[in-house]
Amino acid sequence: MIAKKYIILLWILLVSPSVIMAQSDSLFNAISKGKVSGYWRSFLMATDNQAPLQDWNAIATGGLLKYESGLFNGFSIGVGFYYTMDIHSNISQKDTSTNKYSRYELGLYDFNDPDNREIPLLGEAYISYKKNNHQIKFGRFKLKTPFLNPEDGRMIPTLEQGFWYQFNNKKNISTEFGWLTHIGTRSTSEFQTIANSIGSYPQGLNTDGTKGNYKGNLTSKGMGVVSICYFQKNWMIKVWNYYVENIFNSSFLETSYLFEQDQLTHKFLFQYLNQNKLKNGGNNNAEETYFFDKNAQLFGLKYQTITSGKWTFSANWNYITDHGRFQFPREWGRESLFVFQKRERLEGMADSHAWMVDIQKNFSFKKDNSMVVKLGYGQYFRPDAKNFAQNKYAMPANDQLNLDIFYFSKPNKTGLIVEGLIAFKSPLGNTYNNPNLVLNKVNMVNYNLVVNYVF
Repeated sequence: MIAKKYIILLWILLVSPSVIMAQSDSLFNAISKGKVSGYWRSFLMATDNQAPLQDWNAIATGGLLKYESGLFNGFSIGVGFYYTMDIHSNISQKDTSTNKYSRYELGLYDFNDPDNREIPLLGEAYISYKKNNHQIKFGRFKLKTPFLNPEDGRMIPTLEQGFWYQFNNKKNISTEFGWLTHIGTRSTSEFQTIANSIGSYPQGLNTDGTKGNYKGNLTSKGMGVVSICYFQKNWMIKVWNYYVENIFNSSFLETSYLFEQDQLTHKFLFQYLNQNKLKNGGNNNAEETYFFDKNAQLFGLKYQTITSGKWTFSANWNYITDHGRFQFPREWGRESLFVFQKRERLEGMADSHAWMVDIQKNFSFKKDNSMVVKLGYGQYFRPDAKNFAQNKYAMPANDQLNLDIFYFSKPNKTGLIVEGLIAFKSPLGNTYNNPNLVLNKVNMVNYNLVVNYVF
């Protein structure tokens, strides 16, 4: 019996170090075989408003440095550090007639503090476990969903904190779900709770025309998100649900069907969004709540065709019913509606419809260089700017013309990437000779030049 104990002890002493060494080697290999990635970005933006209103311009530079380890028993870690700093700007100047700051250029820095021109942010810090077709993350990470997404059109994107699960059987179904406790709002310097992140951007107007006052006055335990996507060769259906505890619930459906004929690829798509207020919309006090209307609904249609000559054309339409204002915090990402164009949104509207057409051409050059040119035009028919119950941001009906050009030095979207964007907006609705209804809204041109080096 004693001999047996010594044999077991001897086995432990002899085998354990080799196991530990093997585990150490595996861990070292996972760390040493990790991937460093990121980008460096310089962003020039200028807005030319209708005279004599204030014009703004800014140049910022910064980027992302990210490390993600290899797998160790299915586990990996990731860390991403974001940074932006001011090179030149006049965003501290207010428009004298409205006492307002820049709407667009301020987003290159800290939207909550116009005097803060330098932002270092630990935007990603997570541990991940992956096995077969399953993956789960805990910590800070970056998500891409229809309404919760990076919205990476400035310097620092929108980021999330919580846990996230993904499954993809690589055949015909995928699903994602998670619980989020904090949001790192785009163009801000910190992560905030779900409730406190709402209102980091301008809060618009209550349904009675008084100023929104929900920033810091909402309560919520967090946000649950779930999605399922089913796809076949020619068609797809995906459903997303966003449950913001104590504030609102949004359910989003999108379907698509495509077929090929005469060297053309045709694609038809449909969207539907249904929103419901939860309890009192975030606060029992109507003057400090976020979600007013009991229900809001939205529909969308899209037709797209792609030619063998790398031309793409689409016709798009969205309609928000008169049930209530479509609301989803702008701080959490851009709205993936068919009529969306950079530098404007439909969020905050009810009883509105819009159409947009765009045409895109892809060019391929020698040595893997390529270029994408996209031209879009849309008309956005909104309720009157004084109809506060259906127009949260007092935005006049308008048309918009966008020219967006991309240059890629490599086919895998690494290396040098340059974007030039020009957005022009003019009024279709009455502005009542009120500069508050014009400044940064209509009769304006927004210019952008973005130089990225991605590695």
